Amino acid sequence: MSDSVQSQTVLDMEAAAWLERIEFGTVDSTALEAWLEQSFEHRVAYWRIKSVWLETDRFAALRNPARPNTPKAVAPRLHLGWPLFLRSAAAAAVVLAAVGAAAIFSDDRSQTFATEVGARKTLTLADGSQIELNTDTSLRLSPDKRTVWLEKGEAYFQITHDETRPFSVNVGDHRVIDLGTKFVIRHDSRNTRVSLIEGRAEVRGDDAATQAKPVVLTPGDVAVASSGVISVERRPSRELSAELGWRRGLLIFYHTSLAEAAVEFNRYNSTKLIIADDGVAQRRINGTFLANNVEVFGNVAKAALGLHVRNEENRIVISQ
Repeated sequence: MSDSVQSQTVLDMEAAAWLERIEFGTVDSTALEAWLEQSFEHRVAYWRIKSVWLETDRFAALRNPARPNTPKAVAPRLHLGWPLFLRSAAAAAVVLAAVGAAAIFSDDRSQTFATEVGARKTLTLADGSQIELNTDTSLRLSPDKRTVWLEKGEAYFQITHDETRPFSVNVGDHRVIDLGTKFVIRHDSRNTRVSLIEGRAEVRGDDAATQAKPVVLTPGDVAVASSGVISVERRPSRELSAELGWRRGLLIFYHTSLAEAAVEFNRYNSTKLIIADDGVAQRRINGTFLANNVEVFGNVAKAALGLHVRNEENRIVISQ
């Protein structure tokens, strides 16, 4: 890669990171202004990336004129100095995963909601609380709308706090209790992960066999619960923001192995990514991709990493 191309790629990555902070409401306006003032090239990169982003928004609006509440599409921001034709192909391939229309619930029956592979759905409750279901997710909502059972998958919770009516999520043999909170829960056969975005939440065991003490999470905490054990680690805000990319139909990778990237893509697509050998599995990649466009990821692996990509029925095999 030439020095000029590499330098442009770095600026594009930095500009995309600033736009991502704006999208998530975490931007420091003073720091952004300082970065823009550093050079003319910084300003050009920022407005170039923003123009692609906005153009993709307009494209999505034309595709879905009757869906004013549909989350905005965001142009894929491909890093590593990938060729321009791949950037253009990715931007032209913007097709959002199916997003369920928001609904208001006020009846007296428990309700079950589910999404198929690659789909998303947003539930808006009568008190203004919102629950966003990610791909292949199933949950049940109690009659009073203040208790949820997350049976599988991943969901983002933005909860209107009410001290007289606590909101709780039962998942596996643990319970998450809202203390005025925005949080994400991901539940699979291995464990349950609770990422606290805003406010506070308590994670506790939900049966007598669970010996772990309850823990109270603050923003940036990620609790991992399995086999009656709850561990907590701190995560940088950038990583938490990346994990929420699915709310916009995106997968965001920072120095992610191809094996890990394949696992994520396979959650959203019927066409599966297969990494053929261990050496390839440990290769690292950075970038932002549409969750439902696995073909573009295969093209990037071929062009940016020099790997062999073979398209077969319902799967894409990546090898050395």
